[in-house]
Amino acid sequence: MRKLVLLFFVSWCYTVAFAQSDLGLSSYVEGEKLRESGQYLLAIDQYNQAISEDPKNFNFHFKKGMCYYKLRQADNAMESLLKAVELKPEVAEAHAKLGKLYEYKEKVDKSIEHYNHAFKYDDSPQKKLEYKNNILKLLIQLDRLDDTETHLVDILDINPRNVRALYYYAKLMNQRGEYSKAKDAASAGLDILRGSSPKETARFYYEQGYASYHLHEYDQLSDILSKANYGPYRALVTKMTPTYKYRVAKSYFEIYEYEKARELLSDAMMIDNSNPKVHELQIEIAHATTDKSEIIAFNNEILAHEENPVTRAQKHAELAQLYLVQGKYQQAIKMADMCLQQMPEHYLVGYIKAISYYKSENTKKAVDQLKELVKYRGLDLETKAQYNFSLGVIANEYGEWDTAKRALKTARLDNSYRYAATELLEEITLKH
Repeated sequence: MRKLVLLFFVSWCYTVAFAQSDLGLSSYVEGEKLRESGQYLLAIDQYNQAISEDPKNFNFHFKKGMCYYKLRQADNAMESLLKAVELKPEVAEAHAKLGKLYEYKEKVDKSIEHYNHAFKYDDSPQKKLEYKNNILKLLIQLDRLDDTETHLVDILDINPRNVRALYYYAKLMNQRGEYSKAKDAASAGLDILRGSSPKETARFYYEQGYASYHLHEYDQLSDILSKANYGPYRALVTKMTPTYKYRVAKSYFEIYEYEKARELLSDAMMIDNSNPKVHELQIEIAHATTDKSEIIAFNNEILAHEENPVTRAQKHAELAQLYLVQGKYQQAIKMADMCLQQMPEHYLVGYIKAISYYKSENTKKAVDQLKELVKYRGLDLETKAQYNFSLGVIANEYGEWDTAKRALKTARLDNSYRYAATELLEEITLKH
C-alpha cells in the first residue's frame, strides 16, 4: 500500500511540474509567430497573456521588451527588459538593449552599467568590442577621458590593433603623466597607420611628441612635431617649441616674474640651445637681478641734496623700481607713494607699487591697485596688456578667477602677451 501511495505522489509531482513548465507556453508560441512577422502589438498581447500565467519566465518579459524596443517605446521596453534581467541577469542581449535605451535617455552611467554587464556575459569577441566601443564613445562625448582606462584595456586585450583605443590610451597616459606608456601606444598606432595621410596620423604624432617632450627626449622631437603640425594640432605643437617658450618667458620677465621666466628659458634651451633670443633674454634677466645696492645708495645721495619737487619725484620713481628688483618691497612702496604725492597720474610708478604689494604677499592690495591702473585712459596697447596680464596672474593666485579671466582676455589681444595670457586663461578655465 505504501508503495502505491509513493508511486501516486511521484506521478503527481511530475504532472504538476510538467503543467507548470507549460504555463503560458501556447500564448508565448503565438506571440513569437506574431513578433517574427512584425506584428509587435499583437505579439505583446500574447506575451502579456503568457506572463499572467507564468510571471517568472524570463523569456516572456524579454521578448515583450524586444517588441517594445522595435516599436521605439523606450519606457515600456526598459520596464520589460529590466524585469527580464532581474529574473536572469546573465543574458547579454537584454543588457545590450538596456544600454542602448539608457543611452537614448541620456542616462550615461546606467547605460555604461548595462553595456558592462553585456560585455561580461557575451562570449562573442566582436560583440564585446561593440559594447566597449559604445562605452568609450559615451565617455569621450562627455569629456570623461579619465574614466576610460579599464574600457580601453578591455578593447586592446581583444584587439591590440584597435587604432581608436590606442589613440585615446596614449592621450590618457599623457594626461596622467605616464609618458612612456603614452609614447608606446602612440608608436603602435603609427605603425598600424604607416603610409596614411597627415589627417589620420597627426594626432598620434602629437601624443608621441608630447610624451617625448616630457620625457626630455629632444633628439627627434623636432621631426615628430613637424609631422604633428597639421590642422587642430598646429597650436598645440607650437607650445613645445623654443620660440613659444621664449615668448611666454618674455611676458613673465616684463612683469618682474624672473624665476618663472628662467624656468621657461631653461626648457627652451633643453629643446634647442642655439636660439639667440633665448640667450639674449637670459642676459637681460641676469642684468636685471644683479645687486643694485651701489646704485640705490648713489640715487639716495642725490635725492638728499635735490630740492626741485619734480626732480625729487622722478628720483623717487627710479628708486621705487630699483628697490623692487632688489627685493626691498616695503622701500619700493614707500618711494612709489612719495612719487605719487607729487605725480598722482604716474601710472608706471603705480604699477611698480602694485607689483611690490604682490611680492610682499599683500595680494589683495596688488589686485585693487591693478584694477584701477587698467582703467587708465592714457595707456598704450602694450602697456595696457602688460597691466592686464599682471592682473590676470595675481587675481588667479588670489582666487578672483572671473577678474583673472577678464584681464587675460584683454591681455591676449596684444601680441607681446598673447601666448602667456592664453595659456594661463586656458588653465584657469579648465579648473574653474
